[in-house]
Amino acid sequence: MIVQKESKGTLINAKTNTKLTDFEFDMPLKYHSYFSEGLMAVCKNEKWGFINEEGKTKIPFEYDSRFLPFHFTNGLLYVMKDKKTGVINTKGEVVIPFEYSSIYDAIFEYE
Repeated sequence: MIVQKESKGTLINAKTNTKLTDFEFDMPLKYHSYFSEGLMAVCKNEKWGFINEEGKTKIPFEYDSRFLPFHFTNGLLYVMKDKKTGVINTKGEVVIPFEYSSIYDAIFEYE
């Protein structure tokens, strides 16, 4: 569950009533976040990063924004850094360098 205290939010495991992090994330988390491939995008000090289900940072808070979809697809997600768009994987590795103004999904069918 996502809970808010003033302008900051955190995650609580509803089954154990355990707070997973301090109240450190920018709100409103509820409009942006859910777990995808074991990671949730959260904003901290106006930078985006990714935490796991234990609340541990898995991808550092260094991205300016992220785009729809809000989840990884086949292990990939496009994000923005220094006003350029690139693609990262679930390990935080850069798959497509941050040198493009925009990146769009394309669906290809192969036989």
